[in-house]
Amino acid sequence: EEPQPDRDAAVARVLTWYLHTVDAVAHMVSPYRYQIPLTPAEPVGEPLTFGTADEALNWCETERANLVAATRQASQAGLDEFAWQLPVASLSFFNRRTYWADWVETHRIALASAQRSGDRRAEALVLNNLGIGYARRHMAEAVGSFEQALQIRRELKDQPGEAQTASNLADTYSRIGRVDEALDLLKRALDIHREAGHRYGEGVTLDNLGEAYLALGQIDEAIASLSEARGIFASIGELRGE
Repeated sequence: EEPQPDRDAAVARVLTWYLHTVDAVAHMVSPYRYQIPLTPAEPVGEPLTFGTADEALNWCETERANLVAATRQASQAGLDEFAWQLPVASLSFFNRRTYWADWVETHRIALASAQRSGDRRAEALVLNNLGIGYARRHMAEAVGSFEQALQIRRELKDQPGEAQTASNLADTYSRIGRVDEALDLLKRALDIHREAGHRYGEGVTLDNLGEAYLALGQIDEAIASLSEARGIFASIGELRGE
C-alpha cells in the first residue's frame, strides 16, 4: 500500500540494521580477520551488541535464513553495497558453524553485486572469500577465485589484501601438490606482514610456511618457522590476557 520510494527506504533501513549487527558479530567472533569499513548510513534502530562470541553466533543461528534472504533481497533491489557487505560480514558465522552452502550462495550474489557496482576492492575481497568457500569441495574453482583476487589486489597495490589472498592461494596450491608455488607466495605474504607489523598475519603465515616446508621434506626450515609462529601466538595471547 505504500509508495515505492517508501518501500525502498524501509528495506534499506532493515538491511542497514542487519549489516551493522552482523558486523558486530564479526568483530566479536573473529577480531583478527581482515575487516571492512561500513559505508552505508547509520542504522535507524540501535544494532545489537553481544557479550560473548557464543551469544553472537547463537543470534546468527536464529537469523541464518534471514541473512541469506536479506542478501538476495538487497541484490534484487539494486542495493549492491548491502548485497556484497552482508555476506562478507556474515563469513565468520558461516565459517564457525560450517555453513559452506550458505557461504558460497551469498558470496556468488555478492560477487555479481560488486562487479555491477564497479568496486574493484569489493570484488577482490569477495573473490577471496568465495575461494575459501570453494576450497571445501571445488578446488579448481577455488584456485580460479584466488588467482583473480590476487591479480586485482596487486593491480590496486593493496598489500594487506595481497598477503591475505597469497596465503589462501598458497594453502590451496599445497593441497593440490603445487608446493613450490605455495612457498613463493607465502614468503611474499610474510614480507608484507612484517613490513606492516601485523603480528597475527605473520604468525599465520609462518605456520603455513612450516607446513609447506614439511611437505617438501625441509625439516629444519619447518621447525624454525613453526617455532617462530608459536612464539608469536603466545605473545599475542599474553597481550590479550589469555
